[in-house]
Amino acid sequence: MYAYHKDKKLKDRCAAELKGLSTRCKSMKIGAIVTSDGFVVSTHGDLQDDGNRLGSMTSSMQALAEAVHDELDLGENKHLAFAADKGNIVMQKIGKYPLVMTATFDDRETLGHAIFSMSATVDAVCGQLKKTRAKI
Repeated sequence: MYAYHKDKKLKDRCAAELKGLSTRCKSMKIGAIVTSDGFVVSTHGDLQDDGNRLGSMTSSMQALAEAVHDELDLGENKHLAFAADKGNIVMQKIGKYPLVMTATFDDRETLGHAIFSMSATVDAVCGQLKKTRAKI
């Protein structure tokens, strides 16, 4: 499998896309792009452990969401969202690649705007991936 988390150019491009997402969504606090097995590709925001714990939790939640979708025959999982008193957490697959983006937003952001903005970022990351040697 292609080592997305070791590709320096991809890591830098993903970091730039996460920064762009934080510019479009001022309430974004933390963002990360991780592999489906939990390795951190890029992060944005104040993470205490370089995103390793968040990467692990993101990949686990994505796997669980996909299992639920499969079990209920709902088709492909697009995103997973958690709503809390102080904001939202959204996780979204990155195309057909074994990558997931996760971001936290404070309570100023609507869930719809967060998902819409993340989708634009996912599209941009997919465009970057098509330019690399990354394999699906």
